[in-house]
Amino acid sequence: APSAKQVSVKYADARTGTATLNVDYAAFSTELARFAPGDTLKIVNVTVNGDALHEPGETVLVTLSQPTNATIGTTTGTGTITNDDAAPTVTLVLGRSSVAEGAGAGFTWTEVRAHLSAESAAATTVTISAAPGTNAAAGDFTLSTNKTLTIAAGDTISTGDEVRVTAVDNDVHGPDKQVTVSGTVSNSIGGLSNPSDVTLTIQEDEATPKVKLVLSRTTITESGANNSTTVTATMSPTSVQATTITVAATPTGSNADSADFTLSANKTLTIAAGDSTSTGTVTLTAVDNTTDESDKRLTVTGTATNAQGVTNPNAVTVTITDDDAAPTASINSPSVAEGAAGTTTTLTFDVKLSAESGRRIHATVADGRSGTATHSVDYSIFSDVTLTFE
Repeated sequence: APSAKQVSVKYADARTGTATLNVDYAAFSTELARFAPGDTLKIVNVTVNGDALHEPGETVLVTLSQPTNATIGTTTGTGTITNDDAAPTVTLVLGRSSVAEGAGAGFTWTEVRAHLSAESAAATTVTISAAPGTNAAAGDFTLSTNKTLTIAAGDTISTGDEVRVTAVDNDVHGPDKQVTVSGTVSNSIGGLSNPSDVTLTIQEDEATPKVKLVLSRTTITESGANNSTTVTATMSPTSVQATTITVAATPTGSNADSADFTLSANKTLTIAAGDSTSTGTVTLTAVDNTTDESDKRLTVTGTATNAQGVTNPNAVTVTITDDDAAPTASINSPSVAEGAAGTTTTLTFDVKLSAESGRRIHATVADGRSGTATHSVDYSIFSDVTLTFE
């Protein structure tokens, strides 16, 4: 209320507010506020220093004392300096954006750090988590026991105990895996958002799987209990993808042809994801005949398919052993009239095989000189003759 008297009161900086003298505001002198009769208002101005620091609102306390011709009602006035700086942005940073799955291929771990785009007046903690991304499973990586990063007040980079993501090696071939690294932010001032996720790539270190064809028998007979062989497949290393192998067989050499064997209706082998041995079988069976011939050879091949990549198997060889007896060569006993004196005629002998043969057969025909006819008198001299059957 106005007074008819001159009123005075002393004001001063209490220096007990949360704002820092000479940092957040300029020092001001202790002064005496004088009110002329009838005055009711005097202004105390405090100079506030701007900054770019993310911080809470701060206070400056001004106290009144030593009144003259008045009493003090409210002793302390609280002035608030409100923060007008945007909250800084938190960013996760990986020491390495990709790591090796196996120790022999390079670093298998990466360090995770956190950065602030600007300083904050309060400490910031970032709790790290990691989750499987593309092609990855929870067992493909581990997160260190310590999962908390701390950025001290006034700093912009996390310090102290590190957080690590480490790849877990396996013996299965697959694509590169991705791990999603996330962070949850805590800051007593508030206003900070969680950082964007970052992606760590775990690089595959297994060689492309190679398929191998396996025969239950490498030699089979034309007939009987051992006239077939089964074809299966193995693969190393294993793969995260299923593998199919299409089996084929072709004759090898001039004495074998497609009529000498049959291949089962099923010609496909499957190796399931994560397995090393095929399921199902392909059967190759010899076809019997009655012809004596050389053993036959067949080439068995496989065409492998795997979405992640696979190496075709080497060809394998199956031998079909012949079980037919060699044919018998026989010569007949012909006769012919000798004819009139001074003339000649031909006595023809037939040499025959008891059965066809797949082999080239040689037979030598010679004068036995043990007959009743006189050599060079009753018949002419003839040389040994080699007959060839083919």
